[in-house]
Amino acid sequence: MTELFKRRFINSVVMDLLVLNGEEFEYLCGIVMEMDTAQVLLHKGQNLSGKPVGYAMDHQSMDGTLVGQCSTEIKYFKDYNKPILDTKKVSTRCPNCKKLYLFSNIRATEDQQKN
Repeated sequence: MTELFKRRFINSVVMDLLVLNGEEFEYLCGIVMEMDTAQVLLHKGQNLSGKPVGYAMDHQSMDGTLVGQCSTEIKYFKDYNKPILDTKKVSTRCPNCKKLYLFSNIRATEDQQKN
């Protein structure tokens, strides 16, 4: 029974996140990162009207050791090329980065339809 409730809870959160556009999702992820790290972050993505900016650093700590990248792309986890590309962009654009948060409002599982 616990697994059923866990699955239903996760699915309801996923459904709530799917309706957010890119900008709304970035703001939410920034709040989550700040709560998790207790750091004030710079919001650098500025995803206006849900249009991707391709910056690969939506949030960054003042010293650049902490970076967050957010995606609302439907196929973000389809073959992992996009998360790998985002990781490479961050390592190039922010060499001080020690910890990277990758956020997606799409669930990273192949059996999404079964849940």
